[in-house]
Amino acid sequence: SNTDPTSWLPGGATRAPMWIDMRLAETEFSGQTGTLGCWVRPIPDQCGGSRTVNAVVTLGKDWWKPVWQIGGARWYVGEAPTKQKQGKLAARGVEKGLLETESNEGWHFLALAWDTETVVGSLDGRPFARTPLAPGQPVPGSQLRLGGSFLERVPMTGDLDEVVLFDRRLTDAEIASLAS
Repeated sequence: SNTDPTSWLPGGATRAPMWIDMRLAETEFSGQTGTLGCWVRPIPDQCGGSRTVNAVVTLGKDWWKPVWQIGGARWYVGEAPTKQKQGKLAARGVEKGLLETESNEGWHFLALAWDTETVVGSLDGRPFARTPLAPGQPVPGSQLRLGGSFLERVPMTGDLDEVVLFDRRLTDAEIASLAS
């Protein structure tokens, strides 16, 4: 899990929880239309506290550049979060719900799908929010970060699996199919 030090590094070395970065240019991501999805298994705080999952997958560079982000209390699509009037999805309820130990243990599918006018956030194949947006374009040097965010610079709490990135907006039915 991302909450424990790694044990699989060569030579038996370990490191603290972290994220994995790759150059976004290697994906041919345009930012104009698309779908970003992943499977997440949150790890609730064993002490009953309020530890958050945090951002799970982020594409972009920093607060001042276009960002696409799943996870955390706010999901983003397009323009830089500091300038963005559209394309922000409130996801605090999703974040909180993922940590309810009785009803939401196990793996969950998170998805963010957008076209040139609207963005939709989904949890387990069901949309939880829609909002208008003005799409952005990634800037040179943008990264794909698995397991964290460029914004808060905090690793996610939990496990991440099967990240998907499509160059078109999948329909709600297609997202539900991926989540099943």
